[in-house]
Amino acid sequence: MVESLKELEELCRKKNALYSYTDGREQKPVPKFFYHRFLDKISLVPTWLFLHTKITPNQVTVLSIVLGIVAAFFYSSSSMGSWIIGFFILQVIFVLDAVDGMIARYRKTANPIGKYFDIMAPNVIIPAVFTGITFYVYTLWGSPLAFMLGFLGIIGFLGRAVSTADKYFLIYQFSLTKNDSSIIEAMRGKPKQNVIDGKITLKYNLKKILTFQGASFFFLFAAVFDNYTTPIVIYGFPINLRALCLILFGIILPISFIRNMSAVSKLQKKIMKFL
Repeated sequence: MVESLKELEELCRKKNALYSYTDGREQKPVPKFFYHRFLDKISLVPTWLFLHTKITPNQVTVLSIVLGIVAAFFYSSSSMGSWIIGFFILQVIFVLDAVDGMIARYRKTANPIGKYFDIMAPNVIIPAVFTGITFYVYTLWGSPLAFMLGFLGIIGFLGRAVSTADKYFLIYQFSLTKNDSSIIEAMRGKPKQNVIDGKITLKYNLKKILTFQGASFFFLFAAVFDNYTTPIVIYGFPINLRALCLILFGIILPISFIRNMSAVSKLQKKIMKFL
């Protein structure tokens, strides 16, 4: 028998802390980003419903991927209404991202395959959404430049994901080889100070806002804003906020990928010094 919502929250919610910091002899939990706390609360209801079925965490993850592809079709439209629908689909996906983990923890079925699915889902959903935006910008510009920006952005995003995974793989593999977990912290370098006097820093909040979840709200604002304004024409290309999303995606992500590759290269050299 599945517990009540209140009991379920205590059993399978994620720990409401980023980490513990030391304040003298007392350790205090640091609260998560406010939108993540909101998603955790909302996700309790679908979790409770799914626990009354035979739906597995992996099936929930697959459902989120399918919804991501559906959202991409809505983002390919020039209609403000379609982008609003796409926004709400993304919010459902963000909720499901918490649901699959809650179900796995409740049923004690967490496994490496499930973790792999959970990691891979954003690497399908985010490129799919930006592919949809690429098609929208192509209809706005009528130029293959839109596809070039979309391609660069997707390659940059996927490359960044792979290089980040490669970085942490190198760290953990080397620490296991030397049988010294302290190497992990040494290789990572100085931890970022996300908390000052028990409060999350403004820098950390801004960093969380500049994620795909934050971008979804900007997409919503851009669709409404563009619906009531006229694009600015620059060198023959009409530029509105939605087109600006693609331009930034096509420029920032490849640069981020190059920076990550540089970090991996430096890490490899640091590892060679230890050997």
